[in-house]
Amino acid sequence: MQNEDQPWYDRSLPKMGSIGFVVAAYLYLIGWSYCYWFLKYFGISINAVNIQFYHIFVYSVGAIFSLRTVTTVLGFVFCAIFLFVILIAFVRFKFKQPILALLLISLIPLSFQVAKQEGRLRAIQIQTGACNPIVVVLKTTVDSEFSEEFMKANENKELRLVTMTQDRLYVYRQLGGKSGKLPGFVYEIPRAEVFLARILVNPPQ
Repeated sequence: MQNEDQPWYDRSLPKMGSIGFVVAAYLYLIGWSYCYWFLKYFGISINAVNIQFYHIFVYSVGAIFSLRTVTTVLGFVFCAIFLFVILIAFVRFKFKQPILALLLISLIPLSFQVAKQEGRLRAIQIQTGACNPIVVVLKTTVDSEFSEEFMKANENKELRLVTMTQDRLYVYRQLGGKSGKLPGFVYEIPRAEVFLARILVNPPQ
């Protein structure tokens, strides 16, 4: 039982801690789901990419507050429901905990859908060439180890960065230009064999 003589902020701290934990859990779920669906689009297992723990939360914020229309609507619906749950938790009357638990559980499919939608949209951006190309400068000793097809795509600025890890670069090449109707290729490049990687901003058309 809470002591009513305690200041209101002392009584609220445990409740705020619980709410903070729930918020962190949902943000992690959204961030991890976003990474999963984004990488899955390119056939890359999320287990193959060592994503830092704190990066998951950064991806979740981007997924919720994306400027894309569909994701933005879903993101604001998510935030509105979540805000309602938080406000209910602070209301000073007896609120049945099972109902609160059901509200929180009901947010899981919505948050999952937000992450999936944003992850796929971001992947389609890369597939259709809507993001800037990357040019990889390889060490001279390993030029011969890469296929002629890759070297030509790199020279023609047809590669797009998918993601990078501490020891790998994953780049994508779309066949047939920017239509996205033909298959594409994902190249895995060891960073030990890369001398320099440049992302071109506003490349010439």
